[in-house]
Amino acid sequence: MSMVQAICPHCQSRMEAPAEYVGRASKCLSCGAFFTIVPGSAQTAATRPPARPPVQAEMTPQKPVVAGASASGVTRLQGHFIIGLLCIGLGLPFWNALKPVPHWEYKKVVVLTSGLSDRTGVGALSNSSISLDDNMFESLGADGWELAGSYLEMETAFPNFGRSDLVTGLQPNIRPQRLVLIFKRPK
Repeated sequence: MSMVQAICPHCQSRMEAPAEYVGRASKCLSCGAFFTIVPGSAQTAATRPPARPPVQAEMTPQKPVVAGASASGVTRLQGHFIIGLLCIGLGLPFWNALKPVPHWEYKKVVVLTSGLSDRTGVGALSNSSISLDDNMFESLGADGWELAGSYLEMETAFPNFGRSDLVTGLQPNIRPQRLVLIFKRPK
């Protein structure tokens, strides 16, 4: 097997390599840099170091490394981007825990029904309705209140057609007794 003498352009160390490695990329055994093997006679006198003993080791061809890439093939910028995405993906579900908890002030407004309020007898069958005042809502809105919830309280009416000792007819009937509105505003 014929050998050629190669000189590393980075550290100027001399080494011997098999002739079939000429023109291939290889790793310097002294400094670890990659370079293309050219025969020693093809190098200019300016690139030859004065006198260094050659390293007697067989060189193996290596893949050239792209500038900025690591051994895994991921550049530094790509690594930072991946780490950033992981931080966002893992931190997003906990974002609400970092927000301050709002404190609310609550107010309950009760609106009664209009109409007869008898629960027994003939008056129990009369209609009852709830009417809301628009001015009340405008004044609450001007003060910063917003409607948070509402519910309707129902009552049972027992129509017994005039006799309180008997329970007859359609029973039990339910009807609205009052509307409860719950408002809130920030403290």
